[in-house]
Amino acid sequence: MGEVKVLHCIHSLSWGGLEIYTVELIQKLAEKGLSQKVLCSAHSRVTEELKKSGVEVLPFPEKKTFEIKNGTLD
Repeated sequence: MGEVKVLHCIHSLSWGGLEIYTVELIQKLAEKGLSQKVLCSAHSRVTEELKKSGVEVLPFPEKKTFEIKNGTLD
């Protein structure tokens, strides 16, 4: 089947049960070798925690809308 790659999208700026569970799940999957990227707010606790564990983060600005152009977020 080939390599499995996952893109997670976490729009929440909060840090509570749902966000903690999601971060822990992503970290466990990373430990198992799953290729993942996480789209999340640039200044969120989710971003901080994932960066600490070496998970690749694609931060988005905290505006209402943004566009993905040529692999970057504007």
